[in-house]
Amino acid sequence: MAANNHMNPLSKGYLAFCLTALWLWAGLLPAQTGHIVGSVRVQPLSPTLVRLELKGPNGFEDRPSFHIMQRQWPGVAARRETDGGRIRITTDYYHVTIPQNANSLNNIVITDSAGQELWAMTSQSSNITIKCRWTDRGNAYFYDAGDHLAYGANPDNPSYYWTLKTNGDYTRIVNKATGHYLNLQGNNDYVQCTEIQPDWISADWVLETVDGYRRFRNRLSDRPDYLHIENLTGFVQHAPPSATNSGGTPISGWWSAMWSVGNTESDLLSNNRYWLPIPPLKHCPGPSPIPPATSRLPGATISIRRAQPIMAGI
Repeated sequence: MAANNHMNPLSKGYLAFCLTALWLWAGLLPAQTGHIVGSVRVQPLSPTLVRLELKGPNGFEDRPSFHIMQRQWPGVAARRETDGGRIRITTDYYHVTIPQNANSLNNIVITDSAGQELWAMTSQSSNITIKCRWTDRGNAYFYDAGDHLAYGANPDNPSYYWTLKTNGDYTRIVNKATGHYLNLQGNNDYVQCTEIQPDWISADWVLETVDGYRRFRNRLSDRPDYLHIENLTGFVQHAPPSATNSGGTPISGWWSAMWSVGNTESDLLSNNRYWLPIPPLKHCPGPSPIPPATSRLPGATISIRRAQPIMAGI
């Protein structure tokens, strides 16, 4: 990544970038400066550049590598806030929202100062499976049963696969086969899987992390219910945060309300190498590439220009 400290990238629309190598040699901010959320480090490098890095087996990478030769940038002021189950890193130019105790780059969203989405990991995640943590009665995967959400043991057809789509601070869950959305629009015991209207907040979900699993909580203020299969009815039910089972265990402890999100393709999209689109090749002046250092794990650097994200390098 080449950057000119004498230019204002926002006012002049200037951003030099290299797609085969990321050259960083100007600035003052040490690489270790940033905000760590779970296993993810967020580094606001400039008004148009933010770096997201997933922690590797030996920690975060602060050494020069093939893609990142220097770890110095001017940086921008950022503050950290907690909003429900999420952490928001806020600058004057963009906001980075990340799940609390994040262990991947999934469900990270970058918005501009007005709240307009610039980039989201969830928008790249497709064809995932959603499997219940509770396996005492066999595997239970979400699938679209026509007008409601059911569960089955073998994800062997497209109705078992889903896409997570960002809708502001929330997530919408869309079936691959039908295009139906999970929602609680009707007053039913089961979770609906239907077409929706754009303004249905009953189709918005908060993904909370518990013990490495996800809980799905609805956005509705009068029914902020969680998805579960505690009663083994054959379809997925929903219950309020105050619910307890027959043994007196609150829903916060139900394995039947905890879900593993992902499959082979989703894991591929989560590993920091393939989840950003590849832009056309651009020439980037600078030093010749050096042999790669033994990197713990590559990160991803997101460049933002006029509210448009591009891949700067990984």
